[in-house]
Amino acid sequence: MSQSEAHVNLVRETADALRSRYPNISMLVDLQQNPGDEVPPKIGRFKPDIYAMEKQKNSIIIAEAKTDRDIDNKHTRAQATSFIRYLEHGEDGLFILSVTGLGANCAKTVLHFIWKELRVINTEVAIFDGCDFWRLDSREGTNWRLY
Repeated sequence: MSQSEAHVNLVRETADALRSRYPNISMLVDLQQNPGDEVPPKIGRFKPDIYAMEKQKNSIIIAEAKTDRDIDNKHTRAQATSFIRYLEHGEDGLFILSVTGLGANCAKTVLHFIWKELRVINTEVAIFDGCDFWRLDSREGTNWRLY
């Protein structure tokens, strides 16, 4: 399936923000410039937009970008669930749902319910709204905090 320009822009913005935030990150982005370029691995039935490793902390970051109309649907929930379950097998994972500022509140609601349903323990869950990263408070699971 081809990607919309809006989706491609979200992926690029997210990758740039992650490189800025984590200078020692090793990242695979699902935006091939040339045939044969390395892309993120498939996780379950899905390939994330961004798969990154922060070697100093031995942590994995998975990010998925969604345009406003694609945030609250079965496919997005299945992807997020698959990626979070994968990260739960490790000790220090971060799942980021990247959206526009307009879609941030909807994304927070969707991720909150997934977090609660999966009873997430080892994985941080966050939203990137194009400007800021918002992390779900893992102690309470009800508040989103800037980080």
